[in-house]
Amino acid sequence: MEEYLRETYFIDFNDKAVQGFLVDLDKSLSITGQCVFLYNKVRDGFKYYPYRMDVRKPAMKASYQVNQVTGYCTQKAILLTALYRAINVPARLQFFIVRNHLGTGKLETALKTDKIVFHAGLQVFLNQKWIKLSPAFDLALCTKLKVAPLNFNGKNDAIFQEFNSSDNKTYMEYVHDYGDFSDFPYEFAMRELTKYYPHVFDEAIPIEERIVFKYW
Repeated sequence: MEEYLRETYFIDFNDKAVQGFLVDLDKSLSITGQCVFLYNKVRDGFKYYPYRMDVRKPAMKASYQVNQVTGYCTQKAILLTALYRAINVPARLQFFIVRNHLGTGKLETALKTDKIVFHAGLQVFLNQKWIKLSPAFDLALCTKLKVAPLNFNGKNDAIFQEFNSSDNKTYMEYVHDYGDFSDFPYEFAMRELTKYYPHVFDEAIPIEERIVFKYW
């Protein structure tokens, strides 16, 4: 389990700002209760915004995201992973290819596909098992789209945002599972993104200097 508790360049939980995010955490809660609290704080504390993605390495760090007001799936998953490790709870990242129908017509048009590549979630180890989580979609967005938010009860997976509240339309279809990772696989992620979305990258700019996906 040691690899799922260590600090890394991206999962930099000893950063002062990341530690500051924990100041209102009630330590009298059980570890499970603390994990639920942090999940909700990350899910709802940063508005989900996938239309301007900074893919430079520093922007993928937990310490970067904690100072933002918006974020996308990878940034929010990395931050929550860091927060769990900060309270000595094993956590690891997980990535997928999904078809996301959660109000993403604009995004699909720009990406020229309905597949969202390297969609991020995470797993937390509680009560002797790994639990899958996805803190990407905030409560305000879900309310606007009439979709139930993904609620984490500390026991069961909170990753399949499948139906809305009125017509049972499927909103999230998991097409491919890349597996789990103890750290953010930056180079692998960039290769996959450029393979599926070559038109959104300026190939003249080195990957590590690319500021945004240009589809907002």
